[in-house]
Amino acid sequence: MSPLLVIAACAVAVALTAWNASVIKRFKRDYTYRGQFPGQRYQCVIRFANFESGMEAAVGADTSALYLLTHPLRKRRWGSHRCSMKYFGADLQIPRTDLDAGLRLV
Repeated sequence: MSPLLVIAACAVAVALTAWNASVIKRFKRDYTYRGQFPGQRYQCVIRFANFESGMEAAVGADTSALYLLTHPLRKRRWGSHRCSMKYFGADLQIPRTDLDAGLRLV
């Protein structure tokens, strides 16, 4: 394999990794929820494709948004992986307007 091809492949990999990290950071910034969800919560496990184990969470919804909440009785932060703790250690509020129109929450 030519050195130029290896360098180009590495540059593409670094660029895609940086782009993915910026998307995740922007998602957390845009949807972080700092309030207290007053409605009914349902326990669930959220699993990401690159993690072997799921993360305990609670899901709730009202007429305005879908809420992904850290589990109130969790013994550890969102997952044991350092990256998951950094990006997914916050409650999220996703407005209905940002969800797919075909998804029915309530």
